[in-house]
Amino acid sequence: MVRAELPGTAERWPEFGTPEFGQVARERVEAWLASRGRDAAGLVGAWDITGDEALLMEAAERYPGDPRVCVAMIWKLLENGEDAAEWVDRLVAAEPQNPGALYL
Repeated sequence: MVRAELPGTAERWPEFGTPEFGQVARERVEAWLASRGRDAAGLVGAWDITGDEALLMEAAERYPGDPRVCVAMIWKLLENGEDAAEWVDRLVAAEPQNPGALYL
């Protein structure tokens, strides 16, 4: 796999999915999150890119009624074989006309 250069450096990105990638991405994403006010979409997106579960937990704590956070939590919990009913209920409450929420 070809590794892209980091902006403004001759340094190369580590391979996606490795702990090294997560560390480099987390360092870069902090400034981006600060510029967005650490909003729900930013935290979920940053978690998805870095795999840093602390970002998702922050989103869940700060924005428990945000549909994007609810969906991320549902899939994370289901992936781990855990009960996601609480987050499904929150998603249905946030988007009662969303057929996807009702399906879950």
